[in-house]
Amino acid sequence: MASSFSVVVPSLRVNTPKKYARGVMHANTTARLEGVTDPATDGYVLFHQYLQFLKGPGPVADKTFLARKSILNQFISSLENPDISELTLLDVDDYLYSISEKVKPSTVNQYKQAFRLFFEFCQARRCIPLQFDYTLIRRTKERPPRVKTFTRAEISTIVSECKHEIDAFMIAVLYETGMRIGELADFRVEDIRETEIQVRGKGEKDRVVMMPPDLAQALRRHLVKRRISRGHVFQPVQQHSNHPNDHFGTMRMRQRIQNEFHRHGIKMHPHQLRHSFAINWLKAGGDLRSLQKLLGHDSLETTQRYLNFTDNHLSEDYQRRVPRSVMNPLSIAE
Repeated sequence: MASSFSVVVPSLRVNTPKKYARGVMHANTTARLEGVTDPATDGYVLFHQYLQFLKGPGPVADKTFLARKSILNQFISSLENPDISELTLLDVDDYLYSISEKVKPSTVNQYKQAFRLFFEFCQARRCIPLQFDYTLIRRTKERPPRVKTFTRAEISTIVSECKHEIDAFMIAVLYETGMRIGELADFRVEDIRETEIQVRGKGEKDRVVMMPPDLAQALRRHLVKRRISRGHVFQPVQQHSNHPNDHFGTMRMRQRIQNEFHRHGIKMHPHQLRHSFAINWLKAGGDLRSLQKLLGHDSLETTQRYLNFTDNHLSEDYQRRVPRSVMNPLSIAE
């Protein structure tokens, strides 16, 4: 008597090319895999095992987890044959080509990264005999985007005219430490050591960032005035009695910061303050390796992308440093 294997497949509401359509699957539908696919190599089984792996030791950030879950969900649901051991590199390339007409190159690179890590998991941790070398799935080199950054004068003006002091500190800390908005939301009083901040960054990795002494002093005075001696640094002024440990989350912080810039007619994203910190650091002569540590990048290659941004300032810097030629046009004989 043939044995059966069941796996509950979540609702998959995605738009996929017709050539990849595997049929509509509804929530709580049980996929009967009798004689169809070996459970050990079934894409859906491996997909859920991979999600559990991502939740284990050395977890990824929530945003990264959700992105990979969505990407792999769409890909596996598009396969006519869900057996990962029978998948070819051509299948992967065809799928990437089909989405490349609808999304940006940077998004295609996110798909490639998710695929590569998933197939690495399948081969290295589940011993699945793949038909191809997953390391051949490589990110495409992207043209560096034009990123709007802010000068100290611009930030000083916005900070000085903030409606609420707490918003001014949010902007100043992001701009002068290079922290991510998520790290700012997790920022606690216990993390402060004089002019240093202990940061828990992406991938649960710790690093230390610096504050200017005058910002550190002003922040301490702010905390004393607010009677905040422990817990999150950025807390609502009026806290609900049922939520004494309430604090601003990432979304609320983003809204407050964007509102302050909007009052000056500037459309922005808080991550631009991190970009501004990095570019201003390099323009001031700071070295790349130190910047890598301050930003919390695993790879120096990631930090080197800021060198492309500083190229945008070359003409301006050249004109300032070489204002005129050694040749005097009036002294040149006709």
